[in-house]
Amino acid sequence: MRGIVACLVLSAWCGYAVPAKAVDPEPGNWKLIAVSNPQVDIVECIFNLDKDGTTWSAKYVAPEITKTNEARAIKIKSATVANGVVTIMVQRGTTNSTVDVVMQDGKNGKGTIGDDRRVTPVKLLWTEDDKLEPRSMQIRKTAPAPMEELAKMQVSMNQLFVKLRAAKEDDEKKDLQKQLTEKQKEIESVRMEKLRQVIADHGDHPAAMDAAVMLLRGAAKNEATEAEARNWAKIALKVAGEYGAKYRLQTQLEAAEAALQSPALYPVAADLARQADKELGPNGPPAKLVRALTTLVYASGNGANVKPIAARLETLELKLDAEYATKHDFKIEPYAGRKDGGNRTMLLELFTGAQCPPCVASDIAFDKLVELYKPTDLIT
Repeated sequence: MRGIVACLVLSAWCGYAVPAKAVDPEPGNWKLIAVSNPQVDIVECIFNLDKDGTTWSAKYVAPEITKTNEARAIKIKSATVANGVVTIMVQRGTTNSTVDVVMQDGKNGKGTIGDDRRVTPVKLLWTEDDKLEPRSMQIRKTAPAPMEELAKMQVSMNQLFVKLRAAKEDDEKKDLQKQLTEKQKEIESVRMEKLRQVIADHGDHPAAMDAAVMLLRGAAKNEATEAEARNWAKIALKVAGEYGAKYRLQTQLEAAEAALQSPALYPVAADLARQADKELGPNGPPAKLVRALTTLVYASGNGANVKPIAARLETLELKLDAEYATKHDFKIEPYAGRKDGGNRTMLLELFTGAQCPPCVASDIAFDKLVELYKPTDLIT
């Protein structure tokens, strides 16, 4: 779970369907569990929920906070419960996010944790435990057999990769590289078949959502039909919907983006993105609206009907850029100029990746150089 200011809230945008008879959680200790992947769930912490009359409160219980884990420790700020929805404010580091959980019964709840950009599915589980050791923070799950088989093959390939990196002799490296290439080919030859088996035989299993999105991403290689793609998207959204509207919407955006991998599936991508735009509404989170509109523009071609969508997208991107610049602004002293009277101009280039979070600091600092130096001193 990426930094939490988890705020389990009920709002118009979160769109949860509260049961006809709302169920409040039982007072006591609760595990906050992040649904990590089909094989593993991660217990983030244990906290205590208590009730005094109509007022709820929450207190952190476990794991023990030490100097080594203090930076990632969760700080619980407040808790409320209303209409079967648990609202908990917590903080990890300096990062804030939102968690929405609807109680299924007195001892179980499902929802999400995250912010306007991304959420992760979570569960709340009542427990008698008051300790949380590192070895008990991972909950192993049994995924459908085809998914388990793929996971074992991937582990085998990863082990070969580790051996290859550690190999010293050229002959050993050559042999391991050959084994690695063969294992990659073996996995690719059965991947789509295994994922289709998950969909066909385990369509209601949580792993079906992962399988469906992976099938969409590989649709171009496997010449998937539009009908198949729409069915995969339908299954993914059904499973995601169990964790609330926010996670369903995120999965819808991911499915739309995955469908862009195949030109034959552009109609599917456009329909998914269009529906996401409708559900978000004009005042929805800008980051998610940008994703929906970017996909919609890309999948819709160059028709006249795309122009108003592209205009909306440009406005949102400018808004996000302005918010980002304000958030990450810092003061700099302009370069005073050379003392030796030189007149040579420096050329500076920076190469980073668009999908590289650690590169952001370098990108921001690089952009500030324009304000620091005159064009006669530095060209970027």
